[in-house]
Amino acid sequence: MAGAEVKPKVPRLLGAYQGLLGPALQEAIGGADEALLLPLRYHMGWVDPLGNPITAEHGKALRPTLCLFACEAVGAPPQRALPTAVALEGIHNFSLIHDDIQDGDRERRHRPTVWAVWGVNKALTAGNALRTLADLALLRLHWEGVPAEVALQAAHCLTSGYLEMIEGQVLDLSYERRMDITVQDYLHMVSKKTAALLGASLGLGALVGGAPREAVETLHRAGRLLGLGFQVQDDVLGIWGQPAQTGKAAGADILRRKKSFPIVYALQNAPAPLAERLRWCYQQEALGPAEVAQVLEVLDAVAARRHAQQTAEGFCREAVHLARPVLPVWAVADLEELAHFIVYRQQ
Repeated sequence: MAGAEVKPKVPRLLGAYQGLLGPALQEAIGGADEALLLPLRYHMGWVDPLGNPITAEHGKALRPTLCLFACEAVGAPPQRALPTAVALEGIHNFSLIHDDIQDGDRERRHRPTVWAVWGVNKALTAGNALRTLADLALLRLHWEGVPAEVALQAAHCLTSGYLEMIEGQVLDLSYERRMDITVQDYLHMVSKKTAALLGASLGLGALVGGAPREAVETLHRAGRLLGLGFQVQDDVLGIWGQPAQTGKAAGADILRRKKSFPIVYALQNAPAPLAERLRWCYQQEALGPAEVAQVLEVLDAVAARRHAQQTAEGFCREAVHLARPVLPVWAVADLEELAHFIVYRQQ
């Protein structure tokens, strides 16, 4: 993972399973009531607000990709883990719909968010429905010949993962008005909010694929590390990312006074006068261009961007190192490429 690229190529893995995943997602979400179907299909990027088919920017489908990859890597056909992959993508997108409401975000992937189009009440209902459809999708594991005992373990793993995700969101919300957050506090929060479901993604694929318990647990831990790296890099993009690529305003996380990794690192490590200036900015009811510029100056003074990217790279490097002994050579190469992309992606 040495040597950052300006724009890393899209890893093979992110396109490897789209032929399986796309139709399965369409089928799973197609099971919703007609009144719910439009906002769900809209959120997934398949239609416009009037229901007309479009080709919009989709998410990376990272979680279902990791699940299908792990299943194949342990020697089973990826199709076997397809119900689990669909469930993971449903859970992730349910959380995005609700996060957009809680964060007040009116735009995602260069389009209005579900609540911005249909209102908070309908968006909440749509998110709840998507989570329920994800649960139903997991019940199809028996169609793929997965033993009942393994399917039950998979359900427990997935449910535990998204419970952790929700716990992490609660922690994140609780941090909004606190100024005493440490880097360890932050990492504890994102280990739940982001990393728990990514860990479950690799672990579930291995579990459904019939891997030994030790391999399942190892890949689960590796997925958590990837999740930590993914979130730290996401925080970098939330401050320094280009709006045309991220779909967010420049300095979006600062404008929202989000306690992201670079901010928490600066609060903990900046000299007292700079840390006090940062606290003052984040205690304002609303931040304007002048305050954003001050925050950026403090972050630059403590090299917060460089430290964040080095931290993200360290987590992803550790993930690959941990997973290497339980993966075949081809899978290690794919995981290394994906880890590099996670650290150096621009959106």
